[in-house]
Amino acid sequence: MDSLLAPTKEDLKSVLKCEFRQRQEQARKARIFNPRVRLIGVDKDALDQHVHEKQHQRLSKYKEELCYALEQDRQTEALNEELNKLAEEKFQAQCELNEYRSNSQRKEQTREFDLNDPEYLRKMSPLDGLDWLGEDPDNSHRIRLQREQQKSWLQQQVYEKNQMKRNMSEKQKAIEMDALCKDEQLKQTDQMERKQRQKQQADTARYNLALAREQRAKRMQNRRREEEDNLAEIMNNISSDMLTESKDTSVSSSLFGGTRINPTMYRGMTNEQIREIRLEQVRQIDEKLSKMAKMKENDERFDQTMKARTNLLEAEEHDVRRQKLQTLREQRFMNARLLQELKQKNHHLNEEVYKFKPTQEYFEQFNTTTR
Repeated sequence: MDSLLAPTKEDLKSVLKCEFRQRQEQARKARIFNPRVRLIGVDKDALDQHVHEKQHQRLSKYKEELCYALEQDRQTEALNEELNKLAEEKFQAQCELNEYRSNSQRKEQTREFDLNDPEYLRKMSPLDGLDWLGEDPDNSHRIRLQREQQKSWLQQQVYEKNQMKRNMSEKQKAIEMDALCKDEQLKQTDQMERKQRQKQQADTARYNLALAREQRAKRMQNRRREEEDNLAEIMNNISSDMLTESKDTSVSSSLFGGTRINPTMYRGMTNEQIREIRLEQVRQIDEKLSKMAKMKENDERFDQTMKARTNLLEAEEHDVRRQKLQTLREQRFMNARLLQELKQKNHHLNEEVYKFKPTQEYFEQFNTTTR
């Protein structure tokens, strides 16, 4: 039970791998669903890093498989050599034993010679044929051996019980040390993740600010260029020959008819026409100003939307971290509860179930009859 509760190195390694993959997936989703980053283009650094990690994983897996195959072949060869060596040694020992039995061993030293001795009756003493009527001539020696055996059994049981207690205490200490190490690793991992996320957010904010400043400078430059072009066009129209002619000369339109103007008699526009042009220019300027105000309002609305989405993402990340910490607390509480149940069970087994120790009468009930 203790070995099942204690986390191994492989378990810790798999947990860390899963957490690293989850962090990578969350960072990738944050980059994909971020509108500012998505408008810029493909995240080439992340793709290059992903390709590099894949290549490194393939190379590491190939090296591990190659090393495993080589080690397996080496172990197989060593095992075959040991088996062949053992078989040869066994065969050699059997040959030597057979040779000793056939050449050097005396007949009276062979196995079960007393059953096949032809002079058994002649060698038998007169006392061998007597019946002892159930008496045991070696009773005192046998009783002493039984007592020594009982004492050794009792000492062995005491030693095993003490050894079991020491093993349980060592396992409990190992579980507590593993839990402390796991908590420390989780704290360090969380701290590293928080620092990496803060650094990434700071880099993104700096990049967004630089991009906003660049876009604002471009808009101001375009606006200044457009205003200069408009002023140059106005000045050219004002200072041109078309507007410097005398407006008192009548415009003849009899040759062309309708509203068409005679070019040779044209001396510029009238005051009404100039007033209409200026009114139209003023209207265009107001319209342009309204469009610029609307664009500014849209930019501000877009910035507010981005801030709201950023706050929402931060809130979701906070919820994910809170849920992860809650899961860790529940797991820690469950491990503590299971450990307490195990302690209670072992205490019940040691103190309630196996509390009766064997007495001298228990051991004296065995070997009470003669042979």
